[in-house]
Amino acid sequence: MSATLIAETIDILPVEPLLERLRAQSIRIPRPGGVHDYLTRYPDILSLTRKVCELASAEFAGKATLSLELYVDPEIDDPHLTLYARQDPYDQSIWDGIERIRESYEDEIADLSGWLHVTVDFRAYEGE
Repeated sequence: MSATLIAETIDILPVEPLLERLRAQSIRIPRPGGVHDYLTRYPDILSLTRKVCELASAEFAGKATLSLELYVDPEIDDPHLTLYARQDPYDQSIWDGIERIRESYEDEIADLSGWLHVTVDFRAYEGE
């Protein structure tokens, strides 16, 4: 086995268990390839992503659907992960929950190479 293949395998290993764990928490990952690639490129955000998703799952249990997605801005080259909370109908209290989650990680994320944003999304899921 080549050193490159070993290194690639080591880089990939922590990502798959995280994605499986998030799916088990009922967090949707509609385009897992993009999320996987981002987490592989920025492995220092793995732990924070797990923590934020766990907080959001607890905060919005039964109140919102969560979706982890790779956001790609059409105007600038700065993709980042976004955890969307979707409700139907939307309730103002969702913003309070999002703010609590953001405050829990805002100091920690400043030192990481990747980025994770938590917000609401008023779009329906594809296929809905």
